[in-house]
Amino acid sequence: SLVLSEASPVPVTIGYSTVAGTATAGVDFEPTNGVVVFAPGERTQVVNVRILGDTVLERDETLTLALEVPAGVTAPPSPPVITIQNDDRAIVLATNMAYPEGNAGTNFFQYPLVLQFASDVPVEVQYSLHASTATANVDFVPASGVLIYSPGQTTNYISIGIIGDAVQEPDETFTIDLTAAAQVDLPLISAVVTILDDDLPSSIDLRIRMGDAGVVSVEFDSRAGASYQLQRRPALDGGDWMDFGAPVPG
Repeated sequence: SLVLSEASPVPVTIGYSTVAGTATAGVDFEPTNGVVVFAPGERTQVVNVRILGDTVLERDETLTLALEVPAGVTAPPSPPVITIQNDDRAIVLATNMAYPEGNAGTNFFQYPLVLQFASDVPVEVQYSLHASTATANVDFVPASGVLIYSPGQTTNYISIGIIGDAVQEPDETFTIDLTAAAQVDLPLISAVVTILDDDLPSSIDLRIRMGDAGVVSVEFDSRAGASYQLQRRPALDGGDWMDFGAPVPG
């Protein structure tokens, strides 16, 4: 709105044009220019400036309105400033993931955390790993920290350490808990990470009904992909005895 300090007995014509500041013409607003005419006794006129929306988290941006006033009318000491207020939010997408345990040592995996849209300002997300059925320092390496997305960056990673062992056990889980600033949305604030057990049992109880004579062979496959052969052989004392053959490709 343009407002005269007092009404004029004669028409007053004022020219205007938009001037980019931190806002960019054609990107953040449509540039425009024209004139407004105050009729005698009229004090207020409206200049329409079209703002162009987007989904990018960014700082508030500004443009100014340059004015041309006739003689006898005093222009404001500085051009009017129009502020485009950002109303967008960053959306951080987390997902549940699963990683193999391994048989020894600590294996590190890169867990991705993705921004749905790139941001024009830095975005920070805090994370921490918490035990569920998995045990910290036994099944996984506890960790916490802050991920910082630079302007334009959409993907960041959390380094996750899985501690391997040779014990057969159920799959186990822990969570990645996320927090962020007010302008960041977290549809999933606690992502579940599953440690997939990949160990073999330490022993197998195998009972087989044997025939009266000859050799009986039984093959079974292990999870590691090898097979073992169990053979029945006649013993010298008339009884039977069994042995495990060497692993063979299976």
